[in-house]
Amino acid sequence: MEFHRVIVDKLGIDVVTHDPVVILSDTQTGQVVPLVIGIFEATSIAFALEHQKMPRPLAHDIIIDMVEQLEAKILRIEIHSIVNDTYLCNIIVKNKDNEIIEIDTRPSDAIAIALRTDADMYIAAELIERVGIPNSITASSSITDDEDAEEGASGHIILSPCRTRDSQEDEREKKESEVDDFLDNIDLSDMDLSNIDDDSDDDEDDDDDDE
Repeated sequence: MEFHRVIVDKLGIDVVTHDPVVILSDTQTGQVVPLVIGIFEATSIAFALEHQKMPRPLAHDIIIDMVEQLEAKILRIEIHSIVNDTYLCNIIVKNKDNEIIEIDTRPSDAIAIALRTDADMYIAAELIERVGIPNSITASSSITDDEDAEEGASGHIILSPCRTRDSQEDEREKKESEVDDFLDNIDLSDMDLSNIDDDSDDDEDDDDDDE
């Protein structure tokens, strides 16, 4: 089977379905292949692209550590076929006895692992011919997917930038600032606190009754 090497071209959000999408670019033909992925995998890929480390290891970091502890090496990933709108992929690993092992995995997990280990990524040439689209189309069309597909093949897509940790921090800080402003502007004199006093008196009466 002939394979073409690919790289991650874009990571974004389909503005129609709001699903995360990773765009793989064929280094030989310039065509791209969009993959609909999960939000957790998209976050992991974003961290890898930005070379950011989490305080505690993510699942993909743990997998890589286990492989290294077993004195094995991740050589490459191969997205080799598509069945029922779901891409099938193998991670190619060489163990300490120099045996080659193929491990079935989801493309999104394989991409997250490959980016962390600088392993090459490949897609079968026949898949490029079947689902590949010109790179210029990815920024101006809309996506069509099988909603039941775990990682679906796509028709055309519209992408908006995927939120990174920095943008999430900015949004969190904005919300915290809004809460602080709200608390600073509270005027207790405008509040009716009589119910609170009555409740306190009731509690004291209850205490007296208990005695």
